Amino acid sequence: MNFLFFPVFLASFALYPLWRLRGLSVLPYDFAASNPFIHCVELIRSALYGQIIRLAFAMVLACLAAFLSAAVHAFEPCKGLIGRRRG
Repeated sequence: MNFLFFPVFLASFALYPLWRLRGLSVLPYDFAASNPFIHCVELIRSALYGQIIRLAFAMVLACLAAFLSAAVHAFEPCKGLIGRRRG
């Protein structure tokens, strides 16, 4: 799990704002803007200032709906958490 989380975290520009990268180069900015984690970070960062970025809020809700629907679709209740069998 860490091999997926850390590259996404480091590529999300959570440690510094995304707007600072906008003038430097286009490719890392576009890559970071497509990362759903950056929208969560920007939403939290703007909420600390008492503002809400509508694009970040919409992206967080869209990713939440997409990932939740994928998890519900992939869940198999007959396996359960411990692999129980019906007797």
